[in-house]
Amino acid sequence: MSRRRQEPFWNIDKILGLTAILVSMATFGIYLYQTHLIQKQQIAAVWPYVECFVKYVPQSQENPKYQLVIRNKGVGPALVKNIKIDYFGIKHEGDPDREYLEKLFGKENVPDCNFAFANGSVIPAGESVILLEVLEPEKMADSFYEIFKATSIKICYSSIYQDFWITEKDKHPIESDNCK
Repeated sequence: MSRRRQEPFWNIDKILGLTAILVSMATFGIYLYQTHLIQKQQIAAVWPYVECFVKYVPQSQENPKYQLVIRNKGVGPALVKNIKIDYFGIKHEGDPDREYLEKLFGKENVPDCNFAFANGSVIPAGESVILLEVLEPEKMADSFYEIFKATSIKICYSSIYQDFWITEKDKHPIESDNCK
């Protein structure tokens, strides 16, 4: 009877097979990391940055204007989900409109204004929306400016990837889970 020689456990075939598995797993990990980086890059490439402020436009001594402005300083479009306005308990949800100004100033004292709509719309990158423009500031100049300086305005908006932010007048946006 011939004795069979016992082969060692670690032969070249097993070492090459194990090496191939390890290289495949490392490649898979690298692909996962690259995918994560690409996703972060795509999100950053469409990041909106919305701010809200009151602006005084001195066109002339007789014709200056006050404006309530929303501006998107980001690199992607901002989808405005909702706007909430509060002036010492006088609350309004949505764009500032004539009804809201009547609550603030009284029906007979509402100045002549232009209104724009941002609630539910898209503000492209680098664009602004003038929500409210008061055309007769000589009548309401001081009170309009003081009221809108003291007014709390919260705007909830999202990117095209449904990442949400809330911005307040004269503050930086804060990330949010949703716009409720």
